[in-house]
Amino acid sequence: MMFVAGDSPDAPVETTSLVENIVQQQVVELLSRSNDLAHRRGSKVISSDDIIFLIRHEKDKVSRLQTFLSWKELRKNAKDKDDKAGADVLDAVDGDLAEVDALPLDGASSDPSRKLKGPRVILPWDVSSYFSEKVPELDVESQETSEADEAQLRRLKLADERTQNMTREEYCEWAEARQATFTRRKRNRFRQWSGLGVVTDGKVGEDVMDILGFLTFQMVQTLTEEALRVKSAEQAFHSRFKEDGPAINTDNGPFTARHSQTEPVEPRHIREAFRRLQRSNVVGSVRPTSARSKPLKLVSPCRL
Repeated sequence: MMFVAGDSPDAPVETTSLVENIVQQQVVELLSRSNDLAHRRGSKVISSDDIIFLIRHEKDKVSRLQTFLSWKELRKNAKDKDDKAGADVLDAVDGDLAEVDALPLDGASSDPSRKLKGPRVILPWDVSSYFSEKVPELDVESQETSEADEAQLRRLKLADERTQNMTREEYCEWAEARQATFTRRKRNRFRQWSGLGVVTDGKVGEDVMDILGFLTFQMVQTLTEEALRVKSAEQAFHSRFKEDGPAINTDNGPFTARHSQTEPVEPRHIREAFRRLQRSNVVGSVRPTSARSKPLKLVSPCRL
């Protein structure tokens, strides 16, 4: 995950362990606060709304989560409809083939009013959830959606620039790292790692694990990007006061590894990035709503 955010693939074990420790503390704090919210609702199960409520002030992150959940629901409904349609076709084949309605050849829906758009996930604190009648959705993008799209496009542009000169083996390595999450193919291990059953009652909603996988990936990306900025500022500071010396040829030779030009982020960069993000209340955080209340951070005090 750090490799996808711009770090070297050969990150030191001390750095990755420090990042894992920070993310683990955030997840434990997040689940603890979500468990408290669930108990206030009179429920023993942590739902996706409890987690999203804690990050509700981060509009771009909430917008990406809504898009993620809406497309997940759309894929689930499409799969159920395909299974049901397949069963109906088999029943019709056994009966009367003439009664089977053929689908359009281009694969489009027979209903012209349907659009290729995921259903919008309505949160309990949205104004639209206060009314029983739903207003038809407009095609006008909200400001939160626009900001989320801009952030996503920026990251996609950086990823495209990084992968332009990669070989096939390097790109396969990068693509595999891009799919890595804390919850992918190891949910039982993640439950033990995050303290599910110890911090909470051990019961979570269906979408909670996917949301936690999304948030932990965002935490690692945000922390790595800030650490890279810290490292860049440090290198610029040293180069400014560095004495003039013989020029060093930095061109890659035929036997020089492509990734060697990227020095890995070190633990001191992660510590400084964590300090900055904690101070600005960005890492998986909720901004304070008033000066009298404590800022709700998804990070507990830790020793770095």
